[in-house]
Amino acid sequence: MKVAVDSSVLVAALIASENGHDECNQVLDSHQCSAHMHALAETFNTLTGSRLGFRVPANQVVVMFQREVLPRVTFVSLDADETVHALMAAEQRGVRGGAVFDYHHLVAAMKAGAEKFFTLDTEDFRHISRPGDPEIACP
Repeated sequence: MKVAVDSSVLVAALIASENGHDECNQVLDSHQCSAHMHALAETFNTLTGSRLGFRVPANQVVVMFQREVLPRVTFVSLDADETVHALMAAEQRGVRGGAVFDYHHLVAAMKAGAEKFFTLDTEDFRHISRPGDPEIACP
């Protein structure tokens, strides 16, 4: 089954002390897994920032990506036309402000043909999801 993940799953898979660590790693290991390219930047932001209560050095994050993420996840980009098309549909889905970043994760999941979209922030995605979109699920 094709699945997609957001940065919350990537962070939890990389940091053993995060809730859902084992489950997130199982998702990455057991499926054809994709993510929006922006998830790398969001994951980098979380790991090098202070949200977790500690900061991982940037060069260590890159090594983590190379060893733990890139071999297990295919990254999907949206080109300018795909982005504009998604933005045109955003209002119909109730997407405003920062929710556009979550919406782009969902659009990238659709582009990848994902049947499920795994996130630790299910409520952020359920309100923008519509019938025919990948099922929103928590690992």
